[in-house]
Amino acid sequence: SAKMEDFTTVAQRYLDESQPLSQEAPRTAFVQALFGKSTDSELVASREYHGILPEHCSDEVGALKVSQTMCKLKGDLLLVEMAMKEESVMDTFIQKRGAWLESVQRAQTPAQLHGALQMLVSSVKRA
Repeated sequence: SAKMEDFTTVAQRYLDESQPLSQEAPRTAFVQALFGKSTDSELVASREYHGILPEHCSDEVGALKVSQTMCKLKGDLLLVEMAMKEESVMDTFIQKRGAWLESVQRAQTPAQLHGALQMLVSSVKRA
């Protein structure tokens, strides 16, 4: 649909301008350990890049076994969520962002991540 196309165009522009591809792949590549409590400087930088706040991290979630493909999906989903302006999503998403983030953190399969994706997409305001 046209609205989804507009949404993805805005998200891509944000990623291109605000999150340029870095030659330092480990810094920007998403790994499940970003949800852990490590204070390693590379992990901290990557956490910031993906918009993960330290208060949303735990050693338990950071240690979950997640495939490389799932890591890519999670990283992309986190970056898209960051690209969305607060006024472009319904208030219910903003109120439930903590629960949304937890579902992203704990997902270990695409089926488990699907709910978080649906929640994000369905919260986009339509004109």
